[in-house]
Amino acid sequence: MSFWLFMALLYAPALIENARDPLDTWIPSDVELRDLHCEPLTTEGARREAPGQVPLAAPRGDFLQRRAVICRERVMPIGVRRGGEDAMLASLSATAQELAGLVRDLDPAVRDRTWLVEVFHPSPAFSAKVAFAVKNALLDERLGVSDRAPTLAAGDIAVLGELPPDKAYPAACDRYADAGALGPGHALLSVVRRHPGETLLHGGVCVDGQWRWLR
Repeated sequence: MSFWLFMALLYAPALIENARDPLDTWIPSDVELRDLHCEPLTTEGARREAPGQVPLAAPRGDFLQRRAVICRERVMPIGVRRGGEDAMLASLSATAQELAGLVRDLDPAVRDRTWLVEVFHPSPAFSAKVAFAVKNALLDERLGVSDRAPTLAAGDIAVLGELPPDKAYPAACDRYADAGALGPGHALLSVVRRHPGETLLHGGVCVDGQWRWLR
């Protein structure tokens, strides 16, 4: 058998597999790619997501290293939301898990309270998404969570709105304690941006009128 014939037989499975790849017949534009959310999967996971589209490997192997990437069109195309929201939502799961882990590692006297979650952001829809993710992450850590949100008087909100973030949140925590918005069995996890232009969500806790940044 000649060398070239041997090489053709060796790479034939890969060439056939590539011929089935949709990217060989559809090259998406940069704009289209930005509006897709793609994540790698194991071949087993891909078969569950897309039955019949990922072939089984031959019993004795076929010299291919298969991988799968599943892409879904974003519900909201990039550029529709406010500036920075896409970046924060893209890392929301990791952010929520990290904040929940930091709460879990607090002193038991604080950790074992019932946690309220508050998100400071101009968009109510964005705030709701973040709060939902953080509450679920806290529940995954087997922590007590309440759907209640602490409230302040309109005058307090007006005064706090004039303060820079690093002073406003500790001041709000103090007011929550004075107003009785947080009882002795409760604690507050606030998820905020410390600077208007950043895309990193920070977390701070309010316990008995004392404020502390988690990250």
